[in-house]
Amino acid sequence: MVIGKALVFYEVGLMAGGGRRVERVEGAHGGEAVTWMEWAPAPQRLEDGTEVDVLATAGADRKVKLWRAP
Repeated sequence: MVIGKALVFYEVGLMAGGGRRVERVEGAHGGEAVTWMEWAPAPQRLEDGTEVDVLATAGADRKVKLWRAP
């Protein structure tokens, strides 16, 4: 989720209202607005075999960044 210029990761619970904030990245795009975000359609495998969820964001800074879900 984007709040202002911060990227905020939440852990989603199965019960109503059951989510909690896990991490907040202030100025995710150097203080510029985040203009687009999309989750990879499937978990990505790292060299050590670990699978992680990956988020891609684009910002007004004209950069694309990849984020590993916390």
